[in-house]
Amino acid sequence: MAFVMSALLVLAAVAVWVGNRLHSYPGGWACAFGRAYAAERAGLAAGRRRVREVEHDRARERSAAEREIRATEAEYRRRITELQDRVAELAEDDCLLHRDDRADRARRALALARSDTIPQQTARADRDLLLAQQREDRTLREARAELTAAHLRWQRSTGHRPG
Repeated sequence: MAFVMSALLVLAAVAVWVGNRLHSYPGGWACAFGRAYAAERAGLAAGRRRVREVEHDRARERSAAEREIRATEAEYRRRITELQDRVAELAEDDCLLHRDDRADRARRALALARSDTIPQQTARADRDLLLAQQREDRTLREARAELTAAHLRWQRSTGHRPG
């Protein structure tokens, strides 16, 4: 009984592999398994692999950029809170002779931090992210063009036309 179950399991695995191969390389049995089309299958598989790699790299870089943006925003919020606390501390301090002058300077520092420093950093980060995405998009377009060319070569060599 165990032998029959093992044989059925192996048979099912082979059937799944054959079905996947026929689905991956349309055009019939000869296109999916024939030696005459081995080079075209290899080119198509390489193109698909390249597209997957580029898409994986793009997703990884995008998540890294999003983490960096979240960290920059958290640092911005921390600095703003710190400066607001400092402004409040200076405003409440009655012992200082030049209390209003210091509070005004603290308010100006807070306004400066809000208007200049962080937006410039954010703009730089946004620019770097945009440039990285443009490079990734160019690489992805090239990989897709390579895959399309391999697919067209496959169609020409097999005579298979999509329905």
